[in-house]
Amino acid sequence: MSDRLSSRVRRSTLSIALALILAASLLPLATVAASARPAPARRMRPATPELIERAVRLGEITEARGALYLTWAFSAPQRVPEEYSSATPWSGTLPLLELQRTLPELGDAPAAAAARSTLRAKTFACPGTTGKLPKKRSTKHFYIQYKTIRDATINQYASALETTWRTEVGKFGWAKPPKDPVSYPKGGRYPVRVENLGPGLYGYVTGTRFVGNNPATPWNDRDAVASCMVLARNFQPFPGSTLDALRATAAHEFNHSIQFGYGALVGPGSASNVMIEALASWMEDEVFDSANDNYQYLWPDVTVPILDGLGPVGGGMHTRSEFVDLASYGRRIVLLADLLAAESAAQR
Repeated sequence: MSDRLSSRVRRSTLSIALALILAASLLPLATVAASARPAPARRMRPATPELIERAVRLGEITEARGALYLTWAFSAPQRVPEEYSSATPWSGTLPLLELQRTLPELGDAPAAAAARSTLRAKTFACPGTTGKLPKKRSTKHFYIQYKTIRDATINQYASALETTWRTEVGKFGWAKPPKDPVSYPKGGRYPVRVENLGPGLYGYVTGTRFVGNNPATPWNDRDAVASCMVLARNFQPFPGSTLDALRATAAHEFNHSIQFGYGALVGPGSASNVMIEALASWMEDEVFDSANDNYQYLWPDVTVPILDGLGPVGGGMHTRSEFVDLASYGRRIVLLADLLAAESAAQR
């Protein structure tokens, strides 16, 4: 083979390889990863909110009854019927927010009235919790109430929360959450309760009172909301280590606290659920890089090398049945942000 022909073959081969790589980058994740996956993906049982939502959608229970069951998932998990209860991990911030939006529309149905009554807030308490907790721990920025903690210490809870504040507020420069104008802990610390939550529930953040303008921002927010946080007292049942699950949850949920303070979860300027969860999930990795708790939600197994085009999950490309799973965009945004951060670090 002549040198000229050999060079032409090499260029042709390189062009084909580059074209294949470019084509792969345009494919949805599910399409690219399917051939790399050595075994079928493990399908987890739907989380409790999904089971309840599906039962309402199928007409098995009324919307009011579903609202009550979801309320119990936060406040009295033992009362949720077994067929609607799951140990699959879930974060409660968005399900609770949607529940609070829906309840006023359900009228005087007894189940809806019972749900509204259960969710009424008490002093220094989050909606969905009841009673006073006997032990208190104040840090520089947090007021933590608790009773008992399993497989961890209150110092570890305090450290996870303070590290989260230093990173998200101190390092990243996001505005701190506004304090409740009526009921707030001494020193204006952010209120946190450590509760015996139901199966699979990491924790949640919920609004306590409308503030309007967050004084920590340089503009008039108009729809900022004060909030509080509830964390599980036992992270041992969750995937990974107890400490990793605790840290990831603190970083995730506190980002929701910040979002409430910007008015991003309520009002006309509220962000989409995909963006809300993507930012909170991203913070898990940014605040505690080694926790990797959110890997459990990724498909396929992230320890298996694959060619990933960063596209969302979907299928049926260029056909009448083409579809995209909108919920997958959040996970892809997190992955893209990590890749960009890693590339930026490598260039320094």
